[in-house]
Amino acid sequence: MKITIKAGKITWAAGGFVAGPGGPKLTLDGRAAPLHFAGIKGAAKQRTVTWRSGKVELRQVFDQEMPGRVRITSSLHNLATPAVAVNQVTLFECARLVLGTKPEAVRILEQNAYLGRVRTPRQMVTGSDQLKALDGTMGGFVSQNHAVFYNPAVRSGLLVGFETVDRWLPNLTGRMKLAAGKLVSGTNNVDGGMKAAGASGTIIARPVKVPPFRRFTVDFDGGDYPVAAGETLALGDFVLEAGPDPQALLDAHGDRIKARNGFAPPPPPLANWCSWYPYRLGVSEKNVLANARAARTRHLDQLGLKYLQLDLGWEKDNIPTYFETNERFAHGLGWLSGELRKETFELGVWVGVLCVADTHPVAKAHPEWLLRGADGKPFVNYHWFWEPFCPVYALDVSHPGAQEWLRENFTALAQQGVRYVKWDFAGIVTGEKLRGRHDPRQVNPRAREAVRTAFRIAQEALDSTGEKALMIDCSGTDLAAAGIAGVNYANLDTGNTGLGWRHLREVYTSYACHLFKSRWALQQPSCFVVGLPGTLEEARLRATITFMGAGHVDIGDDLTVLPEDRWAVLLATLPPNNTPARPVDLFHPIKTGTLPYLTLIKSKEKTDPKTAALIALESPSEREPAGASLWVLPVRTDWDEWTLVAVVNWTEPPTEIGSGVNLARRYQVELTRLGLPADAKFWAYEFWSGQFLGEIPRAQRPAGDYRHPGDFAHPIQESGSGLLDIGFHGPAVKLVVLRRPRPHPWPVGTSFHQSGGRELADVQWEARTRTLSGKLLRPKGETGFIMIAGVPDEGGVRKLPLTATASVTSWSVRF
Repeated sequence: MKITIKAGKITWAAGGFVAGPGGPKLTLDGRAAPLHFAGIKGAAKQRTVTWRSGKVELRQVFDQEMPGRVRITSSLHNLATPAVAVNQVTLFECARLVLGTKPEAVRILEQNAYLGRVRTPRQMVTGSDQLKALDGTMGGFVSQNHAVFYNPAVRSGLLVGFETVDRWLPNLTGRMKLAAGKLVSGTNNVDGGMKAAGASGTIIARPVKVPPFRRFTVDFDGGDYPVAAGETLALGDFVLEAGPDPQALLDAHGDRIKARNGFAPPPPPLANWCSWYPYRLGVSEKNVLANARAARTRHLDQLGLKYLQLDLGWEKDNIPTYFETNERFAHGLGWLSGELRKETFELGVWVGVLCVADTHPVAKAHPEWLLRGADGKPFVNYHWFWEPFCPVYALDVSHPGAQEWLRENFTALAQQGVRYVKWDFAGIVTGEKLRGRHDPRQVNPRAREAVRTAFRIAQEALDSTGEKALMIDCSGTDLAAAGIAGVNYANLDTGNTGLGWRHLREVYTSYACHLFKSRWALQQPSCFVVGLPGTLEEARLRATITFMGAGHVDIGDDLTVLPEDRWAVLLATLPPNNTPARPVDLFHPIKTGTLPYLTLIKSKEKTDPKTAALIALESPSEREPAGASLWVLPVRTDWDEWTLVAVVNWTEPPTEIGSGVNLARRYQVELTRLGLPADAKFWAYEFWSGQFLGEIPRAQRPAGDYRHPGDFAHPIQESGSGLLDIGFHGPAVKLVVLRRPRPHPWPVGTSFHQSGGRELADVQWEARTRTLSGKLLRPKGETGFIMIAGVPDEGGVRKLPLTATASVTSWSVRF
């Protein structure tokens, strides 16, 4: 990492990436404040650069913390007598962003609280992935808090990221065209008409001339913060770090955020049930208790289910500002929490109380508690998405009266037995036009501080009874409640099943981009809905990603009518996984293609170059990022260790020209990218189908062997050594357990739990009696099987049916 400073102009350079020359800019008191270079001090490892305008002095300290990492810390000092209002802060802006070799194919991560995607400049220009930048523009990217650049041609990455979370909400923006749009906000949702643009079908790298980036900025809204005479205002610091592994750069960024802010570890993984998708505004005491009893009957209390959470619909008039219940909850929250505890569960509630309806008493009696627009009057942000569709203001969290109102009402929730709170739409206070507030030194527009203040008040109030409560941050404001809320809502709403595969790919790819935040909060990929009207394959896909991501499972079905095949999917996901998987192809591509049909049939000579190339996948048909398709998770228990690999085919099958046949999709990845030795061999078992797949890599047949489309009935394709090669029709998912072969019978997987065997314990092979034994840790009454490989004279595999007779069931089988 090299920082060059010449006459106040700064250039960053690392691994082929170059930004600059450029520098900072300020908007103060409503107008641009020209900055003039005032000098530089210090040695190469720590240099301080100073700029001045007529009113202020801006300092940036460049710390070379290690060869590949530089920290830039900025501060603003008011030199004038009167206070200065900080409207906009640009810490760095330049007209040159160089991406190195093959810049059109560089992967760039852009993200905010609910969205995350990796795209190439080629996709940004053409829109071939049917996406736009997060502000709705073409030809660029907009990312909040951090961005990652990765060049797969030279395996070089660069992270630019902020670690402070207390006040500002930084943006990192690159544009090939000088146009700006509007960022997607936390108020966007499935029911409100959110269109999560995504791609369907094959994503192909089409030849196109990609223009250079004409502007790159690192900036944030100053919120009109008044800097008093002589005051020094911290503007945060950000890190530039270079390295060969972009995922490692993101993980290290997460470690530093946690350490820098003193965040505690997340709570243990858990599950809750949410009323929204099964009932929406029809939720009632009756159906909540019915679901509690259904959950208890299926022993979900033994599998990690802790809370039953009322979503929007429990409040008076279905208005988010109210803490009082409506007629469907006539007995009150205190009574309901007591009834749920009889079923061993705790009560949770949804709140949206920073959204103030115009009909609520707060709006009528305390207009001074509401954030104001340019005219000095309470500002109507929008009309509520659901009944009664009322105009909505935003609560001014800087006002002492509003703070006390929050404190009193969250304390009352705690006193009624509420132990879990899902706080939604808190990001309403970050609206760009909401600049009129009681305390101008507490920043809310396009910033974190107001949201963070509200969450802190609520958490303290909920904990005031002596029992620790759990909150989930659904504010839509990136990192606003980090270190306060124990659960983070990581992506846009999944919605009821059947909304479409493109939608799911965008949602779960965003989830993959946010897994590094699991260092301080459980990550929730929205509601886990597996029921109808969606297909069983969709249910399995949702379950696989929810499990592999680890942390928080938010059950979103009516358990009283859930079909048995969907119960099997739900039970296989509980208890939740405790370690997040790694998305392998988020940044660096894997080989993907299709399994041929007509070409294979018509080939007269099976050894001709064209056929051989198809079989060997020498020319991948997809070279652009297409979402998180391959996830890997190492698992270790007291009796064995193995690797889980989830392969997700997000797309409808492409049609082969000439035959009209829908083609299966193929994925090929090096074992080393799964964290496995290149020369190793493994038993493979696919969880959802319960199929033993034999040994991988699957040996190649002689070149002259007869080949036909029926060969593809086996999901594992022939490949060279050191590869996992799998093909199947989509949209669908395959969850593969890879285990080292044993010279004797040994479990290769089960039907009980997606972990591949974490529900087993004390597994032993007794050579003298040729007996395999162990214990099953599942609730009484569950039925399933253990798949045992390495069995002689039985085709190499035996299925052992099991029914749990208690929470711990001993089993044994003799060979």
